[in-house]
Amino acid sequence: HDGRWLWMTETVRDDGSMLCVACDITSLRGDDRGLRQERDIAQRAALTDALTGISNRAHILEQLGQQVQRVAAGQGSCGIALLDLDFFKQINDHHGHHGGDRVLQHFAQLLRQMLRREDCFGRIGGEEFLVLLPGGCVHSLSSSMQRLLDMLPLQRPLQGQPDFFYTCSIGVALLHPGDTSASALQRV
Repeated sequence: HDGRWLWMTETVRDDGSMLCVACDITSLRGDDRGLRQERDIAQRAALTDALTGISNRAHILEQLGQQVQRVAAGQGSCGIALLDLDFFKQINDHHGHHGGDRVLQHFAQLLRQMLRREDCFGRIGGEEFLVLLPGGCVHSLSSSMQRLLDMLPLQRPLQGQPDFFYTCSIGVALLHPGDTSASALQRV
């Protein structure tokens, strides 16, 4: 192989002869590394919430669907938690959208720090987040979420505003073998 890339096609004519056409496409190929990097960036963008850097709605709901199938097949358990930041409209009204954005980013960072590597979490809309804890039981799920609730009032996400803190409300459940993604979210 001399480093060239060829595009080839073959056609069998009516008289049985074969016509082969080859075209050197090396100059069209481009840099493989650059193409792979661009593809990776595009894939990451399609799965990531731009503001928080965590899974977006589509990706976390896809992960939920996979966990529903896994539990239905008897391949373990999964805890789910739906988290909603309290009074978020008031945060935006009093601290501007920049302040609200900072709170969302801070919350996502807290989740990233406190959850296990195998846990999945994402932003499903506005100020709502979904957490999946594969292999979790009611006790581990409840204790994880209680730790988060205990941590939040101690946090100071808005620089220069030492009195500001925020809270969230959390619903938790375990996936059941007969669940669908929709039924599990409704129960939570």
